[in-house]
Amino acid sequence: MAFNVNQFRSQLTGDGARPNLFEVSMPFPAFSLPGNAQTKMTFMCKTAQLPGSTLGVVPVQYFGRELKFVGNRTFADWTVTIINDEDFVVRNAFERWMNGINSHNLNIRNPVAGTPLGYTSMYRDWETDRKSTRLNSSHSAKSRMPSSA
Repeated sequence: MAFNVNQFRSQLTGDGARPNLFEVSMPFPAFSLPGNAQTKMTFMCKTAQLPGSTLGVVPVQYFGRELKFVGNRTFADWTVTIINDEDFVVRNAFERWMNGINSHNLNIRNPVAGTPLGYTSMYRDWETDRKSTRLNSSHSAKSRMPSSA
């Protein structure tokens, strides 16, 4: 069968998903005193990648043969790049968040962040079309926390 450009284009909804059209939303924990950092992050987030997931393999010997079974699922780190403006609101919120998890000076955790529910957050990112309308494709993950700023 010969390649037909018109058939190919008819299968694309819109113009196809574009990796540079997205919107990110992430609430900061209250102890990070975020102010308007959540709103700013939605507009200042320059890049975000959907983290990949990998299924591990567990080899099991059975009657002299190796059988492979599904193991644990692991997720890659979620990496974002945020445009920093002169008031440093988003960066300061991330740094206070990290300091609440483990402070630089005393090496202790903020009492509000005593459990994983206290120091993790859930983020969501949506792909958008050229008119900034959210598409059906979105990704969210619980138990996210910053590891570098």
